[in-house]
Amino acid sequence: MEITVTGRKLEITEALKNRVNEKIEGIKKFLDGARDVHIVFSVEKHRHFAEIILNANGYVIHCKEETDDMYSTIDRVIEKLLKQLKKHKEKITSLKNKKTGENEKTNISANILSYDKNTFDIKNPKIIKTKNFDSKPMFLEEASMQIETTKSNFLVFRNASNGRINVLYYRNDGNLGLIDSE
Repeated sequence: MEITVTGRKLEITEALKNRVNEKIEGIKKFLDGARDVHIVFSVEKHRHFAEIILNANGYVIHCKEETDDMYSTIDRVIEKLLKQLKKHKEKITSLKNKKTGENEKTNISANILSYDKNTFDIKNPKIIKTKNFDSKPMFLEEASMQIETTKSNFLVFRNASNGRINVLYYRNDGNLGLIDSE
């Protein structure tokens, strides 16, 4: 795991680096699969900011904190990170306990149609790309966590609670929508 410490309008001292490394060592057992941790410190007038971006296997955790003392800011942002890591770990373990039929996979194919808004002819759409998906069974909570970690606007999966194919997608208002097959 790579730990990067950056300072904006602040020189990073050895004492700050040691404090960060000491705090990260204290929560290492929760950092399973963490690839890198990027920590940014900044100072504006009397306010001290600390921001942590943790990249792990399939998810990103972002924490930000502000106080009037850099060392207390470090303590508080690490507490926030620890709280989010615990919450994520609890979600994963509870979803694994609920999961049934994990070995069952279904191959799904999606065709993407091309159209020009001005000259759209509904009678003759053209298939420009075909994607294949291996949809493993997962619960809706796990699917919503999965779509947040990917760059895709939609996720095709088999709903573990009812066994049907579902599509989870981002709506224009930023919320998630669900298409459930019958």
